[in-house]
Amino acid sequence: WNVRWPEHGALVRSLEIPDEARSILRFTDGNSALIEWPASATWQVFFFRWEPGRSSVQLATMHRPEICLPAVGFELVGPIDTVDIPVGTIHLPFSGSEFKCNNERMFVYRCLREDQSVTGVARNHNFDTSVRGRIASTWYGRRNLGQRLLQIGILGVGSEEAARENLRQRVPSLIN
Repeated sequence: WNVRWPEHGALVRSLEIPDEARSILRFTDGNSALIEWPASATWQVFFFRWEPGRSSVQLATMHRPEICLPAVGFELVGPIDTVDIPVGTIHLPFSGSEFKCNNERMFVYRCLREDQSVTGVARNHNFDTSVRGRIASTWYGRRNLGQRLLQIGILGVGSEEAARENLRQRVPSLIN
């Protein structure tokens, strides 16, 4: 799956990914954009892909809003509900966090999924970054299978419920 930027119904501005972030994350492909939905929310979207075997799995887990956003002035308020969004035959699980900056609330949703499955090994595609999950990945030979990260920051909706609904409505049209 990949991200397809809206061609109609929203203003999309491509954002440059800083060289420092590129050198730290070493993703294969990466895009970022600001999407302004009319009479609705503004989204800041990051989509990164790491090819199988290209780099350490830890690089995909490093781009976390809890680390990046406080570095640019946002205050972490806390975690918010996880949202599972069906898109065709896949489900994208988004973990969430709420941030505050200059009295404005931002709701950030992050989905990290591995690309490949391992023949003969039953597993889901949710990326388990716990110690237990990383050990299981090593045990079953599931190292560097390729990852995709979609992170969406939502501004201008006012409440967690409105952000969650906005995410549910709009994410399926962004995925191809």
